[in-house]
Amino acid sequence: MFYSEQEISTAILSAKHTINERTQLGKLIWGYNDCWMLAVTYEGFLRGPKSLAHKLPDCGPYENHSEFLSRIREKGFSSLQDLAIIMKFETVADRKPQFGDVAYEERHGVGTTMIADRDYWISTGADALGITNSRRVLPKEIRPALLVRPTYL
Repeated sequence: MFYSEQEISTAILSAKHTINERTQLGKLIWGYNDCWMLAVTYEGFLRGPKSLAHKLPDCGPYENHSEFLSRIREKGFSSLQDLAIIMKFETVADRKPQFGDVAYEERHGVGTTMIADRDYWISTGADALGITNSRRVLPKEIRPALLVRPTYL
């Protein structure tokens, strides 16, 4: 079972608002207002008191996506797929994204965690302007290394 469109919409709007508020400082702070924290914040608003974010490893401050990935490996996780399993996100095997799905992809040497909004994947950017449209959601995704869907708890 999955979340309703209304639940997903409310969670996305709340997560966008939270990350945009955190970005008012005018700079990207890894582990506070970056794309990974967008996904964690989204999951928290989507699931409320049933959130599984407390099960995620504390990666401490990090300076970029590569350092973040190194930190999760140091904590015993081989990939972001392991974190998705902890969070009870289901892998989207057919690669056809739906509203509210979460994806991770690397483009131009930079890793990006994104959430599928209506027509665009949303994420943060290094320019610290808050949440922006990353790129269009395609009917079938090929690029993301990870495409997952939060399951209802």
